[in-house]
Amino acid sequence: MMYNQIDRGPNLSLPGVNILTREVRVRSWNFVDMTFGMRFKMKELEVEAGYGIWGRGDGRLEWKYDCQFPEIYGIAGKWTLGDTEPKTASASTIDTLADNDKDADDNDTFVTIKPQDVCLRTGADKSVINHRVHVALSKNHIGEKIDGMFCAGAYVEMPQRNSSLKLWGLWGKFGTAF
Repeated sequence: MMYNQIDRGPNLSLPGVNILTREVRVRSWNFVDMTFGMRFKMKELEVEAGYGIWGRGDGRLEWKYDCQFPEIYGIAGKWTLGDTEPKTASASTIDTLADNDKDADDNDTFVTIKPQDVCLRTGADKSVINHRVHVALSKNHIGEKIDGMFCAGAYVEMPQRNSSLKLWGLWGKFGTAF
């Protein structure tokens, strides 16, 4: 969106990123990462199954340095040739330009953006929960001169809230020692 400055000409609009980018303090809470599993061993064969959960709570953004946010900008309104003052259209959305702001007497008025008009929740990270299930099967051989092992497994990650994509994977490894 384009923005006007109260003391600039009517057609000297600025991009929003130039005026709305401010320093904030990021506060993230409640990181949790737990994994549980069981392993069964029968002679040279091992079977493992497990469950894991990863998550975090909602983050929070706060203005840094008591928000040195100058109240001199407004959402750019429509201007016509001959206008001497900048116009604002505070009812505009990102895809629709609203009518210019008017006072009670139907005169153009300049409506500035205040720090409380900026929603910091939209930039904060949202809570996340992600589940993971895994299984593995391995065969170990301990011999007189050569040892060997083979292992294969699979996992599935299932997002519950605001998380990554659903993932799955297979893996395998083998090794020898002599």
